[in-house]
Amino acid sequence: MDKSDPIFALIFFAGACYLFSLFWKDLVAYKKTNTINPKAFEGALPADRPILRIAVIGAIILLVMQVFFEYSTGTVQEQTEIGYFALLTLTASAFIEELVFRGYFVVKNKGIVALWSFNILFSLIFALMHPYMWDWVPSEGSLFGNTLEFSFTIKTIGSTAFMFLNSMFFYLLRFNSLNKNMSILPCILAHFMFNLNVFAVKLFQGFVV
Repeated sequence: MDKSDPIFALIFFAGACYLFSLFWKDLVAYKKTNTINPKAFEGALPADRPILRIAVIGAIILLVMQVFFEYSTGTVQEQTEIGYFALLTLTASAFIEELVFRGYFVVKNKGIVALWSFNILFSLIFALMHPYMWDWVPSEGSLFGNTLEFSFTIKTIGSTAFMFLNSMFFYLLRFNSLNKNMSILPCILAHFMFNLNVFAVKLFQGFVV
């Protein structure tokens, strides 16, 4: 289903809002008791303003770098068009993907080498799960009606590489000395700011239809 499809977007957004409400309750409960509930969402802890500022600034810098790459390589017109309802999907994914990857796809208490080795591995998975270098294309001759096709161009490889950099930045936000509680709030904020500005840039460029 197209991620710009209104039904998909609304269902995904509603589900994300529900999960975020539970996440926020866990965060508020910690603030009241200063005790981590073992059943609470991973990373549902407060974060100080300095790391939140870094999250916002870093997300904007990453997007500027990606836009500069697209213009400098002449690949701007290779972007895919999205619908207005995609904004809901982009907003929801900022929370869902961070909860999964920066929340649960981590290896803690195994040493710094193990931590960042797995962060690199999970960042690679995070980048490859975004359909830049691959796509399901409708095919009449296919058993399932779709065929998996790959595309290795400057645009697709570059976009995948930037997703990897984004992921590494999000992990750095969580496992940073400024993030004393190892909260995933900075990760969610950075991801949200990046996605929001991606939509804004696409809208300005005429790729939101």
